[in-house]
Amino acid sequence: MTETSKLKDCRTIRLFKYVRPERVDILENQQIRFTPPKEFNDALDTRVRVVPLTNRAILKSRAKAHEAAVIRSLPPEFHMKSRAERRKIERELLKGSIKHMQKNADAIANNIEKNVYSRINELFGVLCLTGSFNNRLMWGNYADGDRGFMIEFDAKQPRFGPGVLHQIIYSEEPPTYDPAIGSDGWWKVKSKDWEYECEYRVVAQLRDCEQKIVDGQTIYLRQLPHNCVKSIYMGLAMEGGIKKRLMEICKPSGIKLFETVISSRRTPYEFHEV
Repeated sequence: MTETSKLKDCRTIRLFKYVRPERVDILENQQIRFTPPKEFNDALDTRVRVVPLTNRAILKSRAKAHEAAVIRSLPPEFHMKSRAERRKIERELLKGSIKHMQKNADAIANNIEKNVYSRINELFGVLCLTGSFNNRLMWGNYADGDRGFMIEFDAKQPRFGPGVLHQIIYSEEPPTYDPAIGSDGWWKVKSKDWEYECEYRVVAQLRDCEQKIVDGQTIYLRQLPHNCVKSIYMGLAMEGGIKKRLMEICKPSGIKLFETVISSRRTPYEFHEV
C-alpha cells in the first residue's frame, strides 16, 4: 500500500457521530464509549494480514536472538565438548532454525495474525467518528433508521482531547504487517466498501478508560463534557420521549438542538433549530 496515514488536528474539521436513541446517555452521563474492534459490525475490521517472513538475513537475526536460551537448554554433555565442536553444533542449530522458519512461514504468519487480533482487542478501544454530515445511509445504519440522533462535536474545546485523530484510509487490501518492514496501522485501514462513512478514529488504551458492566458486558468509557458537544440533530423518526430528554439536556448546557424535516433540495434532510 502506497498511501500513508492521515493524522488530523481535530480542531480543523467538523466531526459527527450518528447514534441510536438510547445513546442519549452519552449526554446524560457525559461519557462516550471506546469499543474493542471485535464488537464492530464488520468482522473483518482491524484483522491484520501478516506477510510470511522468509528473508534469511532477518530470520538469522531473530534466531540468534534466541540462541543463548537454546544453548542453555542443551544437556551438560554439550558444554563438555571442545570450543570448535560447540561452534559447529551451534551453526547447525542456527541453520536448522532458519530452515524451519522458512518452511513454516505461512503457518507462523497465520498464528501471528490470530494473536495480533486477540491482543488488539485486549488492549485497545476505538471511538469511531465521521466527517460526513447529513448522510442518509449513516442515519439508517447507525441512528436506528432515523430514530436516533447525530452529535456534532466542538473539537475546538481544549478538553476534547481523547487522543490522536486518524483519518481512515480506504483500500482494496486489508491492514498489513510485514515483519521485514513494519505495520501500516491496523486502526486506520478499512475496506473500500465502507468509504461512504468518511470515518475518523481515535484509539485509546482500555486501561485508561472507566469500566462498567452493562447487561453482563464490560464497556469502556471516557469523559465527554457538555462543552465538547456543539450541536444535536434529532432524527426524522425520533420518538417524543427522547426529544424531551434531549431538550432537557441541551437547553441548560448551551448545546444547539435541531429538528429534522424532509428536504426539498438535494440534501436528504433539512434541520431547524429548536
